[in-house]
Amino acid sequence: MVQYASRKMEDWLANELNSLKDRVTKLEAEEAREAKEGTIRPGTKRGRKPKN
Repeated sequence: MVQYASRKMEDWLANELNSLKDRVTKLEAEEAREAKEGTIRPGTKRGRKPKN
């Protein structure tokens, strides 16, 4: 029973890790595309004005 639970947890963790990796990949691709298009001004985070 314990081995089954740990296997189930292992599968769940692998699933979570893969979904996070997918999200990071999508965000990085979006960021690269926006930087290429010039919609993000350099020195700002995702096109927002810096807080001063």
